[in-house]
Amino acid sequence: MEHFLKSPLEEVLQLSAPAAGAPGPPDAHATLAALAAAAQAHVPAYRAFAAAAGGDEGGGGAIPFTTKANYFHAYPLSQRCWGGRLAAADFVHFSSGSSGAPTSWARSADDEAEVLGDSFGCRERSSLCVVAFPLGSWVGGMFTTLCLRLLALKGYPLVVVTPGNKPPEILQVVQALGPQCDQTIILGYPPFVKGVIDEGVARGVEWGRYAIKLVLAGEVFSEEWRALVAARAGVGEPHRAIASIFGTADAGVIAQETPLSALIRRWLSSHPAAARELFGRDRLPTLAQYDPRNRLIEAHPDDGTLVISALPGPGRRAALDAAAGGGDCELRGAPLIRYCIGDAGGVLSFDDLMSFLKARGYDPIESGGDGVAPVRRQPFVFLFGRSFWAVSLFGANVYVDQVQPALEGAEDEGSGGSEGEGAAAGGGGARAAAGPAPGGGGGAVAAAAVAATAAAVASAGSSGPDGKGAPLSELLTGKFVLFVAEDDDSNPRLALRAELARGAAGDGGLAARVARAVLRRLLRVSSEYGSYVPGDVQLPLVTLHAFGDPEHFPLGVKHKYTLT
Repeated sequence: MEHFLKSPLEEVLQLSAPAAGAPGPPDAHATLAALAAAAQAHVPAYRAFAAAAGGDEGGGGAIPFTTKANYFHAYPLSQRCWGGRLAAADFVHFSSGSSGAPTSWARSADDEAEVLGDSFGCRERSSLCVVAFPLGSWVGGMFTTLCLRLLALKGYPLVVVTPGNKPPEILQVVQALGPQCDQTIILGYPPFVKGVIDEGVARGVEWGRYAIKLVLAGEVFSEEWRALVAARAGVGEPHRAIASIFGTADAGVIAQETPLSALIRRWLSSHPAAARELFGRDRLPTLAQYDPRNRLIEAHPDDGTLVISALPGPGRRAALDAAAGGGDCELRGAPLIRYCIGDAGGVLSFDDLMSFLKARGYDPIESGGDGVAPVRRQPFVFLFGRSFWAVSLFGANVYVDQVQPALEGAEDEGSGGSEGEGAAAGGGGARAAAGPAPGGGGGAVAAAAVAATAAAVASAGSSGPDGKGAPLSELLTGKFVLFVAEDDDSNPRLALRAELARGAAGDGGLAARVARAVLRRLLRVSSEYGSYVPGDVQLPLVTLHAFGDPEHFPLGVKHKYTLT
């Protein structure tokens, strides 16, 4: 921390160092070995874990992988801290428990200080920073507020306010304080922040007055989503004004979108063949850059998912070497060593990605000009998300990020379009639910939808204002829940619940229109869906729910896109 506060940020980050563009600088694995040796000497839980695993952390043996099950849930929190004392941590927070029971994590402010960069010209421009993550013991609000305070200690002209996930308070704060700063930065989860922007539009908020910037975390979003939200927020350069953070409750901030990575992702979005060749999948992942001296990112040899190690950064190597040698330990918090986060993805060196793009006629640095400055010569990490962000039927995986753009208007026929396409795709179903839909997996949902199919698809676009005219992006919030239902013949069917925009009505064939848009998107981006799922059951079953439906789309909570 002392090194961070007393050193210029350029010196701390050393973003132009010759080895900065490589995923693993030459000394990264040596630093990891020293970290494991220090943990074996000074962390009781890790000592026991390493002994049970048989790893030789201080020498040439393999350093074992840690998971929630084999380490974090197996040993008490205090025993996972340096010195076996909870007092070695600055604070404790909880993960959201999206894949199971909530987990407690001990952290030190040192863990995060050196991975923070200069976003949105914050050194020169006064910024109102509105923390719209939920507050309390969960990581989002607490962690974000701490990071902003650390930047303020570095002399950044930041004004931090913490209304949390309460849209009326957020709008009040922005309108009251925003005009007194050069720009307003809202930090939160993507669907919630979009909801705040939409609520502001409905209330007559002139977002363009506040030079809005967005910092988003927790979810993959599409480039269509970025463009849509930018337009509603009055943002002129989406790749500079909307940045996604790749972080987890357990590993903290791992990587962040830069103007360069966002511009590359936008190009890949419009060149799906190149994206498929680069990433090996029919999906567009989050693409971010990271400091390889603070985070070592590896691929697990069994399943290719990401493995994260939090390395002590500049100014702490001497303390690490002393602890690894059996001396006194001045390290704080709890070490994170080869932790399997369960996210599918990979890493690319800076030079390799630039060569790949140039070979296909695209130079993002030259074409982006000042719009990508300053260029960070750091490696890239790409992230698809976790397996529970998908459902499977007939052997085909359908991912949340494959469906999202359809609800944002990417595949919308606009004025009612071709009913023939939906009907020909096959006998599937779509219906608008007047009330809460039954739970996923029950035959009643599919049976009712199938029974309504003929009328819904045949009348789509011909009855009422929602069947044609307004784009889907104005009729839906973008939130949905993906699941698999069974019809009365026990056939699996792709199904989703979608949330209507405030004041929108779910009649006039809107549900059928959504189903056709989703099907078009899946047939375009997923070779599996078109090949594996029989044509007569490809059209999804869609139910529509009122804005803020307390059962399926409650306000103010982190949204889950799949039923688990």
